[in-house]
Amino acid sequence: MRRAAKAGESDREGGDGNFPTTNLGVVMAESGLRPAECLLNNRSRRHVLRLMSLPRGNQAKSLPGSNTPIGQRMAQFSEYSGRVEEICQPEDGPTELEASVSIADAEWAKQEAMRADSQPGLTLWTDGSRDENGAVGYAVVWRKGRRWAGRKVHMGYYQEAYDAECAAIARALAAAVGQAKQHKLGRVRIFTDAHPAIARMTHDEPGPGQTYAIQARQAIAILRKQEPAIAIEIRCPAHKGIHGNEVADKWAKLAASEPDAHGVESLTLADGTRPPARPTSLAHLRRRVSGRKWPEARSWRERRQLNQGYVLRKRASLTRPQPGRRRDGLAVLPAQVGACPHGYVLEEHR
Repeated sequence: MRRAAKAGESDREGGDGNFPTTNLGVVMAESGLRPAECLLNNRSRRHVLRLMSLPRGNQAKSLPGSNTPIGQRMAQFSEYSGRVEEICQPEDGPTELEASVSIADAEWAKQEAMRADSQPGLTLWTDGSRDENGAVGYAVVWRKGRRWAGRKVHMGYYQEAYDAECAAIARALAAAVGQAKQHKLGRVRIFTDAHPAIARMTHDEPGPGQTYAIQARQAIAILRKQEPAIAIEIRCPAHKGIHGNEVADKWAKLAASEPDAHGVESLTLADGTRPPARPTSLAHLRRRVSGRKWPEARSWRERRQLNQGYVLRKRASLTRPQPGRRRDGLAVLPAQVGACPHGYVLEEHR
């Protein structure tokens, strides 16, 4: 004999302990946890961000903000309506990074970094920075005789330190291409402190930082064409206390906070003018989405302390049958969640 009550119990065991028709807002308010509204809003924002992160040409990418009911609803959770980092689908599929990537402990990195300047080849140090005002920049440095040479690049706002670290690795490989045109290198070593940036460089699949992963592969292809036997190494960590790493850190902070300082480069167009801003990075949008859920939860808690919490919607009153009353062999029993009745289940009697 199948019982509706038994089915309800199985639903509760496999879910959150409530009936499918239970008003979750009431349960969340009674429990004192984060409200269901904040949780659902955060999930909606993350879903819209995933659609915005799809490759160019995917029809689902244009759904947020489209002239449809669901598109207009998604526009409320998009967080941003301007230019966003461009994502593409590699024509030949994902490609491997033709370089040696090493992530080791600090002691090994320190020894390698101390020997770097005395070994043949080109050694570069990279670092990215994001100041308290949201400005981002990166630096690539290498030793040129007894002094340090390199690049300081200001990336503007609406970027993250992750983007700066990825851009720095790609720019370091581009600098190695320029050096290879002047003389034979034989070996290129890049030291960085950014584990996520190295992980991003190992693949060029769609996602945040894809542009820099593709630029890195293009630079490596040129290096391999110029010197087929060249050794390319990307190592982490760069280890604090090493002169090259300290110079890169200092220059990256300068590039982020002082874009008009001497030697700092900025994004320019073909005619030499500066565009209004770089496209907003997906990493920055992710950060904004993650940051929205906590203010919402705090606001809900403050309203709850002022007795302005969750308000039940008015619904048409229903006539509640008496518990235990039999109708056609069925007994109507009140179903409770905690101390509040939220529905009724029918139990069949023979």
